[in-house]
Order: sequence, then C-alpha cells, then structure tokens
Amino acid sequence: MAVVLDHTIIPVRDQQEAVAFYTAILGVEDGGRVGPFAVVRVNDTLTLDFIVADPAPSRHYAFAMDADEFDAAFRRIQAAGIPYGDGPFDVGNQRLSGN
Repeated sequence: MAVVLDHTIIPVRDQQEAVAFYTAILGVEDGGRVGPFAVVRVNDTLTLDFIVADPAPSRHYAFAMDADEFDAAFRRIQAAGIPYGDGPFDVGNQRLSGN
C-alpha cells in the first residue's frame, strides 16, 4: 500500500464556519463530528479535522484538482466575495498568477 495522508488537524475559531466554507467552496462532504473534531471528507482517503483552537499563525493548504473543478471552485470563491490574490503576500489584490 502506498503511503497517503489520511487526515490533518486544522485549528479554527469556529468549526461550523470552517465546515461551511470547505463544503461550499470545494464541494466536498460534511463528515459530521468525531470526538472534538468537525470533519470534512475531501475524498475517499483524506479528511480535514477541525478543532477549536487559536489558528494563528497562518497555515497554507493546497489542493490539486483538474481544471474544471478549479474553475467551479474559483467561481464559488468569487461569488462569495472572498478575497484572493496571486501570492501569499498579495491576498486581496484580486489577481491570479500570471495575470
């Protein structure tokens, strides 16, 4: 069996808000609660497990997806009015890399 990432624990201030964000933007499944965690099922082998804790410092999560999935997720980001940018220090410049 290949080694795969099974889950990652992500500290958040509001679990329901985190679940709502990831399910709405990425179109993934709400996995319910497991102990102190609010779970989002990204795919058959990966869950994001949200725990209430101070989320600072900022963390970076990158998801690979095909072009159609990306376009759909990006449209949801734009429709929700979520700031985005073309670099980690340029969030909010409303540009994509290469534009």
